[in-house]
Amino acid sequence: MTDYTAFQQLSPTTLADVLTRDRVMDIGIRPLWSEMPRVAGPAYPVRCAPGDNLMLHAAIHRAPPGSVIVVEAGDVDYAVAGGNVCAVAQKNGIAAFVIDGVIRDLAEIRENRFPGFRTRRHPNPRRQGYP
Repeated sequence: MTDYTAFQQLSPTTLADVLTRDRVMDIGIRPLWSEMPRVAGPAYPVRCAPGDNLMLHAAIHRAPPGSVIVVEAGDVDYAVAGGNVCAVAQKNGIAAFVIDGVIRDLAEIRENRFPGFRTRRHPNPRRQGYP
């Protein structure tokens, strides 16, 4: 298993200088709170279909502890994750989420100190008709 702690010390701009452009995240992806600690770990990529976050749930239970789950959400109409999903991920040893999509329950996620990045935030849950 690789030790990723050295990567936590590197500046993102240093990494971007040595990587090709297709390896750098979209500029719209933002941390869930200010002064969030840097995270590093093996990426566990996930692609969700529009209106469905099942693959994210599967990844939370399949990814090895210390993984950073990187999600390509299928749409931006509903949140792919929220406080409960992040709490389960944190309990399972997931290091962080990087979500190209929507996340909700930011206050709860911040309170639990679960690291994450997202392109958008939105109060609506993933499933239609969810209260």
